[in-house]
Amino acid sequence: MDCHRVGGSRTPATTAIIAKYCAKENARSALMIGTGAQGINTLPYLLTALPRLQTLRLFGTHPDGLAASLSTFAKYFPDREIELVKDVPEAVAASDIVMAASGRAAHPKIHTKWLKPGGLLISVASKGVEAGALHDADYAIATNEGQLGVTGKRLAGPEGVAKIDAELPDIVAGRKPGRNTQEDRVFAFSSGMIITDIPVAHALATRGIAAGRGKRVELWS
Repeated sequence: MDCHRVGGSRTPATTAIIAKYCAKENARSALMIGTGAQGINTLPYLLTALPRLQTLRLFGTHPDGLAASLSTFAKYFPDREIELVKDVPEAVAASDIVMAASGRAAHPKIHTKWLKPGGLLISVASKGVEAGALHDADYAIATNEGQLGVTGKRLAGPEGVAKIDAELPDIVAGRKPGRNTQEDRVFAFSSGMIITDIPVAHALATRGIAAGRGKRVELWS
């Protein structure tokens, strides 16, 4: 199975779950930065998780990625519009939820301090986020602290350790809060959750088998 497609489904779903549990109560706007494989499905998934969102913004530099993002969103929400933005710092300051899945040179590196009070910044292992983004947050979370220590080393503070307040599974289970206050600027590091590969892969496999695709192989003789 092509795991590129699995990753392009489950990682945005994890981003949407983070937003659902960690955004402030009255969040009404969101900004997606990046139009690659990890970004295309993010806005439709996010709006499914948070239907109260009123303003959706998108920044991208690749025409094909922008077109794919807009067409994918329109397939699920034909009556909603996406605002294309060019000034990233300005768009970050205007949005309650900011999601970055971008490269290192597409835009100015995003600072947590650009967020409005109560803002949420979700980095999908993004090189487009400034190295101090985690350290500058009032509250910090990750999908997995151990994985953050490997793939998010550049986010480590002065002590050389990337410290967080909670992991996403504990937040979803109710063992930890998604934020301490409605005014917290929250930083979240999303490296995806491997466990979500199982239901996504199962759904794709079920559809493929029903359509007569693929072939049975013998793993052991």
